[in-house]
Order: sequence, then C-alpha cells, then structure tokens
Amino acid sequence: MCQALYSLGCKIDFQLTVENIYDQPLFCNPKIVLYDKTIIWYDFIRAGIVTIKDICYEVKTGFLPKNAIVDMINNVCDYVNIQYVIDRYHCLLSIIPDEWNNTIHNNVHHRNIDRTIDISVLIKNVPCDLKSCNVKKLYQCVLEDITEEPIGPIIWKKLYALDEAKLCKI
Repeated sequence: MCQALYSLGCKIDFQLTVENIYDQPLFCNPKIVLYDKTIIWYDFIRAGIVTIKDICYEVKTGFLPKNAIVDMINNVCDYVNIQYVIDRYHCLLSIIPDEWNNTIHNNVHHRNIDRTIDISVLIKNVPCDLKSCNVKKLYQCVLEDITEEPIGPIIWKKLYALDEAKLCKI
C-alpha cells in the first residue's frame, strides 16, 4: 500500500495554495524525502501528526514550535526521548520543499474557505483531472510503475521467428 501511495504521489500535481499544501501527507510522500527515501515515523503518526497542517499554526503563518510537537507525542507515548523527537522534527522541517515552506510562511490558512479540488494525475505522461479518474485508471497508473513487461515474448520472437499474432495464440 505504501508503494502504491508513493507511486501515485510521484504523479500528482496540484496548485501551490496553502490549503492544498496543508493537506499533503508527511509520510510516504515522494516530495518529502530524507536520503532519497520517504519517511515514516510511527510515534508522530500515533500522535496524529500525519499531514502538513498538523505541524502548522491554525490562525497564523508558520510551523508549530518544537515543544508543541514534543507535547503531542508525549500525550500518546509512554516513554519519549525528547531530544530525539526534536531532532526529527527539525529534520522534517528541513526536508519540506522550499516552495511549500515559502507558501506556509507567507500565507494564512483559511479553514472555512470554499475550496475546489484541482489535482491532476499523470497517466502515461498525460495530465488527467483526478475528478474524472476512476479506480481502474488509478490502478493502471500504479501498475505502470510496479510491474515490468516480461522479456520472454521478446526472446521467443527472436529465437523462433514468430509474429505477434501466433505468439498470442500460445
């Protein structure tokens, strides 16, 4: 499931509004990577810190202070290494893309604003509006990255001089 989310995340494009950025996941997000790998921190997830908006202020610009994050995790976990949580939080803030960071620091999030979802997914290098995508299209999009074409038929065509119609009958 994480691989599918990562695969789709690589192909999603959206407008850089503060509302769209706030809805982005922190974990298994191909745009938030540490050493070329996505992150997943279970203590953050257990504390309800799963999207960008969970680490941002609600009524002003910017990110929550480190003490707020430590308190959130401390409320749900028995033992918390405070310095380890602070180090990971600083690391998380440093790997958020710069354009997202600038938008968050310069624009206030409006919770009660009417929103239109304008997200497109690249399917076979063609942008497709997410609202018009059905499950079958998204599934095929995920399969494009996960599966590989078998090389057996190519070798059989070369070895036995078969045309594709005869090969399909086999």
